[in-house]
Amino acid sequence: MTRSARTSFRISRTRLGAATQALGCGMVVVIALVWAVGGAWVDNYLVAQARAYCDAGWEPPHQLELMFLLPARMLHFPVVALVSAIASLLFNPLALWSPLGRWKVTRAIFSVLAIAVALAGPFLLVLHDFETLGTLDGYPGDSGLCPPDNIPPWWPSWLPA
Repeated sequence: MTRSARTSFRISRTRLGAATQALGCGMVVVIALVWAVGGAWVDNYLVAQARAYCDAGWEPPHQLELMFLLPARMLHFPVVALVSAIASLLFNPLALWSPLGRWKVTRAIFSVLAIAVALAGPFLLVLHDFETLGTLDGYPGDSGLCPPDNIPPWWPSWLPA
């Protein structure tokens, strides 16, 4: 192999690493944007459905409160999604430049960890909002469909509420 062939091989390998890193960063940003939009909608929907189903905090003054409170929560979602995306970007250099990044399996594990970290912040915010805003513990619900803790029966028992 000639010297120019070795040099071009090194350059192409470097360009491939940069392209892989850019693709990984771009994927995490897309996931964060999707969660910022979709997660905010899911959050508002779950809170409103839990209150309406259990008829706890669903009187007109509380509906007015939700009308102002839930759009404000929609502003939190992009911030949480962005922080999660930035935290997940730490896995890309580990996958590309660490000694563990030599193997495809470890690179795939780092990619899955990056996606999990990008999803974790908005998911935890949905759980927190459902627990604090959607299920009003001890509030007298009138529907008779929910127990005193106002957790709807359709909420999975393995998720905290």
